[in-house]
Amino acid sequence: MEITCPLVTGIFLRIVAEAAEEDRRDGKEDLTPYWRVVREDGKLNAKFPGGVEAQARRLQQEGHTIQGDRVVMVKRSVPAA
Repeated sequence: MEITCPLVTGIFLRIVAEAAEEDRRDGKEDLTPYWRVVREDGKLNAKFPGGVEAQARRLQQEGHTIQGDRVVMVKRSVPAA
């Protein structure tokens, strides 16, 4: 099992999110989709640019369902090979 430090992971994820938002403000269209990163239980990240509201809005635009501050997690079956 591999384990990462949640503090360092959070710091670097925030850096990625801020850089993506700078790119968006500069008119770039190919952005790193940081808003797709949610906690294991589906909870959204309040420290992302725009907070939970902005992350929820982006995820809803992609077709995900949000309830409160969480993504509704859907289990998908993997087709047999």
